Amino acid sequence: MVQRSCSSDGQSCGPNSGTEAGCLSDSLSDIGDTAVEVCSSSAEEEVYRAPTPFAWQLGRQLLLLDENPGGFWQMAELEFEPVRCHYIEVRRASYTWFREALGALMSRALVSGEAAADEVGTNLMHWYNVHHAPVLTPDAR
Repeated sequence: MVQRSCSSDGQSCGPNSGTEAGCLSDSLSDIGDTAVEVCSSSAEEEVYRAPTPFAWQLGRQLLLLDENPGGFWQMAELEFEPVRCHYIEVRRASYTWFREALGALMSRALVSGEAAADEVGTNLMHWYNVHHAPVLTPDAR
């Protein structure tokens, strides 16, 4: 499921909803995916987030994956424009589950070839294990 975010006040949604924390300006196309508006007003809750998003670059393509404060996973693809020396956002989407975002990220990496997808998978597994893997503690008996 692809989702669009709203401002934290719950009043405005869409690409012009502001830039406060937890607010996304999604540039989603309505090709085959149903867009759902998501508003979260639980900004007071402390939720663990990795200190840095997952980032992978091959040539001009940059893929990013991060969990936003509302608990949704964001996947973004950017392309470097060497003439202006900046990145252009190609696509961005939010997903409820990590596995959905992972699938979107891997499909974008696969465009660059199987070796690129293998590299992204290895790097992403390492990033996830460092920042999100559960920590098991022995029972104190």
